[in-house]
Amino acid sequence: MQAEFIFFFQAEDGIRDAQESRGLGDVYKRQHIVWFGEAVPMMDEAVRITQTADIFVVIGSSLNVYPAAGLIEFAPAAASLWLIDPNDVYLPGYRKVEVIKARASDGVKILTERLLGKGQEREQ
Repeated sequence: MQAEFIFFFQAEDGIRDAQESRGLGDVYKRQHIVWFGEAVPMMDEAVRITQTADIFVVIGSSLNVYPAAGLIEFAPAAASLWLIDPNDVYLPGYRKVEVIKARASDGVKILTERLLGKGQEREQ
């Protein structure tokens, strides 16, 4: 089975380049900044991709900054939903979301172990 991973990033304090950024000052030099009230480029495409997800993971978001925070609502009913964040995050009660309360780097490791563990259980 081949897995396809698609990542959407939304920083609540701006967009950063993981290798080049030295802090928020660099944010304002970026060309692809979306300010509050502006349309998010490719949001329709993000919704389309989300609608096909088997697994949907939100990492490091308060789920308060829209429209990206609303993507979780477009995941199929059968999709496995995950949230990785060290803080308490309000989650809508109409969907089951597995929460990993950890920083992103640790949370992704935990998520990977849980997902691979689930796959190995099925194969046995």
